[in-house]
Amino acid sequence: MQARSAAPIIRGLKTMSTARSGTSRWGLVLARPPHLLISEPFYTEFVDGVEEAFLGTGAVLVVRLVTSTAKELDVYRDWATTGFVEGVLLVNAQADDPRPALLRELGLKGVMAGAEEPVPGLGCVRAANATPAFAVIERLAGMGHTVVARVSGPRALQHTRVRDEACRRAAERHGVDLSIIPGEYTAKSGEEATLSLLTRTDRSRPTAIVFDNDTMALAGLHSAGEAGIAVPDELSIVAWDDSPACELANPPIAAVAVDVHEFGRLAGQCALTEDPASAPVLSEPPYHWIPRASVGAAPGR
Repeated sequence: MQARSAAPIIRGLKTMSTARSGTSRWGLVLARPPHLLISEPFYTEFVDGVEEAFLGTGAVLVVRLVTSTAKELDVYRDWATTGFVEGVLLVNAQADDPRPALLRELGLKGVMAGAEEPVPGLGCVRAANATPAFAVIERLAGMGHTVVARVSGPRALQHTRVRDEACRRAAERHGVDLSIIPGEYTAKSGEEATLSLLTRTDRSRPTAIVFDNDTMALAGLHSAGEAGIAVPDELSIVAWDDSPACELANPPIAAVAVDVHEFGRLAGQCALTEDPASAPVLSEPPYHWIPRASVGAAPGR
């Protein structure tokens, strides 16, 4: 089905929806269910960072929300046909990503925000997920956790696979029994994964769970409480990506965090170059550990 008009339709994210004469439009298409954007602050912070880079330059950002990669590709075709945008910001690099080739075919400029390696023909803000993923398992092992679970994001995403592999390598090095359960970034998937892990009756029941976003971690914390599991005395919980909700939870949830606003600003900065594809590859801000009360030593340690 052909995509509808390319007007911005997303709620909750600040967008600049009209362009004055002489301005340039850049597009950002988010293939995400609406309820995830409401619960996750990541994209709001990312857009704010892009708009900071665009401020006073004549560039504006148009944001579209769709429900699948196929519909995302349709939006790019529509934008290229109508000349609606000068270029596109891509997020959530996929393992076999069809979007870069389509942008090149359509003659649209592009910036990939968050790829593990530079993408030919596009500007790039390069991610580095392996090091912090390895470090979080190493940190938990140092606190005596020998049985750890990871509730990941969708397997199709590049960073999910990179984090999975780094966690496996860290677990092997430090003698940790690691379980990986695919999640969907939703509260429901966080709840279901947590319950499946905590109902194990053998030695595979984890004493620590690392969730791939804050929404799943918050749901996991709630599920542990409902099951009568004390955090952190019986179970440690870690969120990948921080949020005010993690800070305000009871107990507050430890996080592997990155400056998402700065990440967006770097993507916007790359877009503003005359030829993003020829611009130097930028690196996203480094991840850092935020210690909070949801993480403690392994039970009996």
